[in-house]
Amino acid sequence: MEQLSLKKAKRLAIIKWEAHIKAGGCYENVPKEIILLTGHCGFCERWPRSVGCDKCEFGKLAGTCYRTGSLFNNWLVGAVVNKRLHYAQAILYAIKSIPDE
Repeated sequence: MEQLSLKKAKRLAIIKWEAHIKAGGCYENVPKEIILLTGHCGFCERWPRSVGCDKCEFGKLAGTCYRTGSLFNNWLVGAVVNKRLHYAQAILYAIKSIPDE
């Protein structure tokens, strides 16, 4: 399979995070465009962990997803403090700020 372009990875990631925001911070049903992607994310599909998260454009900007303090990790644990919507919005803003190439 051919690697996703940065533009397509970004578009798919935006679909994911817009769905989270529309649902108030976390959606239950994965949008059909991303259901088969690694991690349900365009960037994870573009740069799977086996290749290295350090190459991921989102990870470079917002911190590698599962590192403590990264935007994604904060979103993941954000339900504990009712901050998921806040972090989902921050993630979407970060993704949209990544240049298309």
